[in-house]
Amino acid sequence: MDRNLADQAIQQDQQMAYKLGLSGTPSFIINSKNVTSTVQLSEIESILTVEK
Repeated sequence: MDRNLADQAIQQDQQMAYKLGLSGTPSFIINSKNVTSTVQLSEIESILTVEK
């Protein structure tokens, strides 16, 4: 039973990721911008600063 619940949750997460256009991990959505790669903190700060 636990395995079925886990499988369902994983499938729902995969469907949501597909709908959001996310194709790998790690993936971040920052101010509606998809970032799918390893990201340095300075890059995240830059994205947030530009979006203000």
